[in-house]
Amino acid sequence: MDKKTKLFCFFVIFWVIAQIICLIFYWNVNQTFDSFYYIPQARYHAELGMPYPTVHNLFDKYLQSPGYINMLAISFALTGSYKPILIIGILMNLGILLNIYYLTKTLFDRATAILASIIYCIIPTNVFIPIWLTTELPYVFLGITALNLSFRHNIKILVLAGFIYALAQTIRPIVIAFLICSLVFFLIHHYSFRKYLAIIVPYVLLLFFNGLYVKKQTGYFVTSSTVAGYDLMYTSYDGANGGQHPWYVFNVDGPGYIENESHVDFVKKDSIWKHRSIDWIKDHPMRYLGLCIKRPFIMYKSDIWDIPFLMRNTSSATFRFIEKLLVNIPYYLVLILAIISLFIGLRHYISEKGIPFLYLVLGTGATCLFGMEVRYHYPYVFVLAIMAAFCIMLIQNKFLKSKQI
Repeated sequence: MDKKTKLFCFFVIFWVIAQIICLIFYWNVNQTFDSFYYIPQARYHAELGMPYPTVHNLFDKYLQSPGYINMLAISFALTGSYKPILIIGILMNLGILLNIYYLTKTLFDRATAILASIIYCIIPTNVFIPIWLTTELPYVFLGITALNLSFRHNIKILVLAGFIYALAQTIRPIVIAFLICSLVFFLIHHYSFRKYLAIIVPYVLLLFFNGLYVKKQTGYFVTSSTVAGYDLMYTSYDGANGGQHPWYVFNVDGPGYIENESHVDFVKKDSIWKHRSIDWIKDHPMRYLGLCIKRPFIMYKSDIWDIPFLMRNTSSATFRFIEKLLVNIPYYLVLILAIISLFIGLRHYISEKGIPFLYLVLGTGATCLFGMEVRYHYPYVFVLAIMAAFCIMLIQNKFLKSKQI
């Protein structure tokens, strides 16, 4: 093992220890984000002894992240708690890091891979994310794992990648962005049609059987979340500003209100919200376009969404601003370097090196169609780390060449 590898391994060990310390310190933190839905549903279905969703969910507002809720339900069934998922979160975060290394090594080189991995580690949110019950972590872990596996030529491994993509789809439908990147890699490397089938068929089959189960339970063939209509309502009414305002939008006098909602099933609710949203967008196309253009700035403006001590409101506004700015510095540096890499290395991205950036563009574009939260950029932070590392390597190479001249 050379010196660089030893230093990298020590760095990763230190990073994992930091996560363990954070998890111990915040072991009993009040869960937030969408856990208000995940935890009760997981506990209920663990007691019921059936996978989510069941007929009992027919009149819910929506179905949300069935794959993740069932993962929590297994934890409840085996241990009576969701806490083991937090421990598994550290392992998934480590898995993401290893995938970043192998992905970057495959598309770029070993030096860039090590640098990208280190950059990912120094972003503070990547230390704190295992303490929260969110879909972001398992979704990225499964997605980037399947993407890496899809770069292999072995048919069995490609089949496995297809199954993993399907599992990720049950957590977040936007995994299609990862799958498209795999297919682009196949196209660049002239993979045979058999290999396309190897990844697509298991992906479709697993989702199909999952859809059959949901149909048996609810009467509707559904393979993943049904939050599209709900989320679209946040951005398709006269008071929309690009973000989310749930307490107003779905109030009695809000644009998302449905009379006798408790007697309307989740599919019909989704259809009503989609139709209302589409009608508003048709009447206000430029207003909606303006909101879509605004959302990337909301999405990438900050990276402190999962840091507990920055969520409090006890200190003064000035102190909190300075505190948040200081914690954001690593993220802002990475974001700046990633943007610079587009200017100095754009021609490199028009090749397989551009696959991570393609994922970022596809994912960001799809996300910006709906109401926005700052945390929605998390699935693309690993891409920013890769791009920042590539930028540093490009600058270093140019500097070395200039010295030789």
